[in-house]
Amino acid sequence: MSEESLVLRGVVQRGAGDSRTGWALPTANLVTTPLLKPGFYFCMVFLEQHVDYRDSQTWDTVELGKGLIIRSPLDPILELYIEGYSGELYGHVLELHTIHRLDTPTLCTMADLALGGLSISADPVSPS
Repeated sequence: MSEESLVLRGVVQRGAGDSRTGWALPTANLVTTPLLKPGFYFCMVFLEQHVDYRDSQTWDTVELGKGLIIRSPLDPILELYIEGYSGELYGHVLELHTIHRLDTPTLCTMADLALGGLSISADPVSPS
């Protein structure tokens, strides 16, 4: 399912750290309208910023890169992972363009690639 014409825009909110998602994947928390259906999506991510131009301010966007959107059926907040990005985004406005829903075969391929790249030196998980 492609939603290329859809552009989502939202302010990055403070989350509860990794406790809500249960993983250590750094994500930006966005509340957007309209809401996406629950699922996984990829997109292009842009940062809105003020630009001073001849004694006036205007808005411009800067491309941050590819993003993975995680939309839980239990939470309207989007979790957005931005490939290779590690900066501070709280309070900034992000735009999500060229949004594509990831289908099951694509998700399985991604999981297989991730599993194939795992190292034996990873720490084992202890029972809680």
